[in-house]
Order: sequence, then structure tokens, then C-alpha cells
Amino acid sequence: MTKEGKKVKEKYQQEIKNQYKEKILTGNCEMVVDLFFKDKKRRDIDNFNKLLLDSLEGIIIVDDKQIQKLTITKNYSRKNPRIEIKINEN
Repeated sequence: MTKEGKKVKEKYQQEIKNQYKEKILTGNCEMVVDLFFKDKKRRDIDNFNKLLLDSLEGIIIVDDKQIQKLTITKNYSRKNPRIEIKINEN
């Protein structure tokens, strides 16, 4: 992983820890990810998967192998770019 990638992962992990206060999920999961970008610059949404899912490990899930279904949507919010994640344990 690049130095920049490590910084992004650390930022994601800190934000996840700040917001998620529940127990770590151990069963199979379904996940919905809504990406909100500040502009309409062309982006491949599949480039965000690996780093984001790895960032969840040890905080929300044990391992990203638990994810059985993943839905990702690309959205835009100039005033509030963010990532919203919904996870349901099966």
C-alpha cells in the first residue's frame, strides 16, 4: 500500500471508531455503501472498495470475507462529501 493509501485508511479507521460503538459483527453481512463526492469528476467506484472494506476490519467486522453482498452507489454533495455505510448481519 502506498504512503497516501495508508493515510487514507487511517483516516477512515479513525472516523469509523468515532461513529461505531457497537460490538464487532462476526457473522455474514450485507453492506450498502453510498459514496458522496464533492464534484462530478469521473471516478471508478470500484477503486474505493478494497481500502474501505479493509478499514472496517477489527472495528465493525472481523474480516471483509464476511461480506456476502455489497451494493455501492455514487452520489454528489458539494456541501457534504462523505461515505455512508449500512451493514446488516445475516
